[in-house]
Amino acid sequence: MRFRPSASLLSAAASPYVLLFLTMLFWSGNAVIGRGIVGTVPPVGLGFWRWTVALAVLLPFGFSHLWAARHTLLKAWPVIMALSVLGVTVFNTLYYLALTSTTAINATLVSSTAPAVIPLVAWIAYREQFSRRQAVGLGIAAVGVAVVILRGDLQAAKALRVNDGDLLILLSVLVWAIYSILLRRLPAGLHPLALLTATFAVGLLFLIPLYLWELSTGAEMRMAPQSFLAIAYTGVFPSILAFLCWNQAVATVGSSTAGLFLYLMPVITSLLAVTFLGEVIHPYHLIGAALVISGIHVATRRRRPAMQAR
Repeated sequence: MRFRPSASLLSAAASPYVLLFLTMLFWSGNAVIGRGIVGTVPPVGLGFWRWTVALAVLLPFGFSHLWAARHTLLKAWPVIMALSVLGVTVFNTLYYLALTSTTAINATLVSSTAPAVIPLVAWIAYREQFSRRQAVGLGIAAVGVAVVILRGDLQAAKALRVNDGDLLILLSVLVWAIYSILLRRLPAGLHPLALLTATFAVGLLFLIPLYLWELSTGAEMRMAPQSFLAIAYTGVFPSILAFLCWNQAVATVGSSTAGLFLYLMPVITSLLAVTFLGEVIHPYHLIGAALVISGIHVATRRRRPAMQAR
């Protein structure tokens, strides 16, 4: 989902490379916040309040576009609902649930395979060409993911000792890939702000029963400053500002150059996780990261990199 913010929102003097770095920082921060807030804000609750804040921030800018496109949105309601449920309700819920049982470093390394997975899902769904180069790249990235998930221990594979959180991250990657290929079914000419506002609102609506179920299990949010700071951060920085920075930068330097900055996410997340969460970088992280990044590079070379959202 792409729209070009006006100069009043982002200064035209801002370096596109600074904006790209900020995008990676904001998305990496989402993983660290999601992990660091475990036990303070329940995962579904974090998603619910994140999108509540994001919708509240976006609504003053997007309502007029939403209203103008209401007939188009109603005609395309199946795809709008699918995008909302997949992109807002399911993807982020799985991501935050995963962070309750895996590290921020693991989550980012595994989820960073999305650009390599999307072509495979497109081939399955639409029989799009899936080249040998893409297959090789996906295979390399898959080996890297296996190294991370198994913690570099082959005995874990034999004993089927796999962290549930890592499996949820893998599932979230598949959900994001399906979401990404469904974007092509959107009606032509739909204003991006109308789309964002609609998907935020519908996705939030479907989060309500999940949040009520979570509350019924006894989960509750601690009324502490860190709870409100986490919700404010996730609702504004990775949900709104990251997209503004990303799209402004892409409009300036192009998607190919901007896509290279996605490789910074595992690095930034690792540094943040080590600094603020006390996580430890193990040799298997380095091996897995090298394989994942190499695989993505091979799979997406000479292609427009897929945009990730966190």
